[in-house]
Amino acid sequence: SLIQEGICEHEAMSYHELDGTIEIPEICVFSIKSRCRNEATYCRRLHARQIWHWQLFHENRWLNFSHIYDVRLEKAFQKVELDDVLIPAKDLSDDDNLSIKLSKILGTKSLRAYFKSMKMVSVNGKKTFEIRRLSTASSSKFTHSLSSHFGWFFKDNAVWRQFGHHQYESQDFQTTSDNIECKYQKGEWSMVVNTRKGQWILNFPEMRICSEYSLKTIAVRRRPIFCRIQEHPKQLSRCNRNMYGRRRDDLHS
Repeated sequence: SLIQEGICEHEAMSYHELDGTIEIPEICVFSIKSRCRNEATYCRRLHARQIWHWQLFHENRWLNFSHIYDVRLEKAFQKVELDDVLIPAKDLSDDDNLSIKLSKILGTKSLRAYFKSMKMVSVNGKKTFEIRRLSTASSSKFTHSLSSHFGWFFKDNAVWRQFGHHQYESQDFQTTSDNIECKYQKGEWSMVVNTRKGQWILNFPEMRICSEYSLKTIAVRRRPIFCRIQEHPKQLSRCNRNMYGRRRDDLHS
């Protein structure tokens, strides 16, 4: 396949440009280490320097966030207990070209991003944007050192627990994050999860798991794990030489 060969078909769209509209909503895994064979030609995925990137939807286009927005969103999103994050206006004053272009769209007010609805709203309520997080292909469907890994969590007495970590679980769900991610990547709407006391149904669109016996419902979240954040753009190229090096099967090493 094209992704296995590292071949990209069309002109590449880059994370540091404003327009990030792409055919396949993923990060090109080969672009991270500048190994996409057709760097100068169009790629159906976004070219980036990390395994994730955040975008917003405006006037029928997906636009790339600049680095300061990107880091703020990602740091919060990786904390499974957080529902949202405030991006203060004082943090949005970068003078790089992309930030200047974004300020004309987003305005100068502080913004709050809500992760369940994937909406970003200005504090005065006058502006609302759809947002999304792009990543490299999930490790459940593509084995590569720069694939994305996701953890699945359920809320247990106000604490978020990861499926499969039985030493912490009061519900004793007999499945793992990897098993759930495989089902999710196959596009299934739900899956059965067993416990000692009976079956539960995990509903992917609603991100909830419900007991067939008691009808008790518990919230579920999918968040990235094993994902490093580089605070400063200049660190990216240097860091990516050894980033995630502990994983296997780098196809171009």
